[in-house]
Amino acid sequence: MPENPRLVFGFASLALLIVLAVVRCTPHVAAGFALASALRSLYGVAFADREGSAAVCEDWCVAPGGPLTDGQRLVAGSLLNALGCADQAVQVLPAFAAGAARSNLLAYQWGLVAWNHGDAPAAAALWRQGQDIDRLLLAQARRKAADLDAAQRWYEAAIMAAGSPQMQAETITAYTEDLRGRMSPEQFKTRLAYLAAYFGPDTAIGYRLNGQRAFGEGSYGAAARNLSQAITLGFADNETWYLLGEAAWKTGDLATTEKAFRSALAASIQVTGRRPWHLDRLAALLISEKRLDEALPFQEQAVRLSDYYYYADNLAVLYAQLGQVVRAQAMCAQAAVSRSVPKALRCRNP
Repeated sequence: MPENPRLVFGFASLALLIVLAVVRCTPHVAAGFALASALRSLYGVAFADREGSAAVCEDWCVAPGGPLTDGQRLVAGSLLNALGCADQAVQVLPAFAAGAARSNLLAYQWGLVAWNHGDAPAAAALWRQGQDIDRLLLAQARRKAADLDAAQRWYEAAIMAAGSPQMQAETITAYTEDLRGRMSPEQFKTRLAYLAAYFGPDTAIGYRLNGQRAFGEGSYGAAARNLSQAITLGFADNETWYLLGEAAWKTGDLATTEKAFRSALAASIQVTGRRPWHLDRLAALLISEKRLDEALPFQEQAVRLSDYYYYADNLAVLYAQLGQVVRAQAMCAQAAVSRSVPKALRCRNP
């Protein structure tokens, strides 16, 4: 079962949720004495930030005094959800039926009900119907980075709920970059297989996930075939093109590698923060083929976009190979003061 939502969102997020819900529904709240009476115990637990929600869940009921409006039900249901009272939230939240008036908050709350009941796929299906909920889920996953199990669940929810090709690419890449090194290789491949099965093996995202899994297994030919199929079906972000290039490089197909790396840089969907790495990898390929002059602008652009020591170190080495000694020394000095610089730099040991 997922963790207690009070621990998931924290006091600050819960308070913000309450304030937003109340602002949205102020006319209804002000007019409804029955709602004010019913919510008194919930507010007490929420703002005190103490344990006791279980008792509130058991005892909570709508006080007599007239039916609640949909806005009032949304306020009450949001509070109940935040306190972990999923069964009570089901009873009070407005219906989320096809054709009915909907809101992002309502979609989020019904998804949270499913999440609190341990049904991540159902939660994702509901969250996918709201605008930008996928971004909220990705932010939540990043906030839970210190807790590997919680982060994994929220990253996977963000992937399953992604409502656009951009967010699908963003969430998969973030999941990989943030968690791959913290899981065992077998566990990570198992999770990729689970996500691929959720979407279906013959979907673009299914091919994308299976391609990444095959790459991790060292099956580079299979990885290239799956990634190519994902691109053909429309999953053509820069990271997918880049992975295809890496798989092709592993098989010795340098022509496909270069085409894929260049396509990554030209892709219409650019995953945030990945461009410097893709520039560096294209430069590395060109350098491996002794095409130093062609590699130079790509390596220089990588350094302009990021202060990561690795790119500056590689550029310093390239300058040295081109005979540009002064530039090489200056760039090596820049690498030495970059973030996360290691004890040894390539540019200091040519």
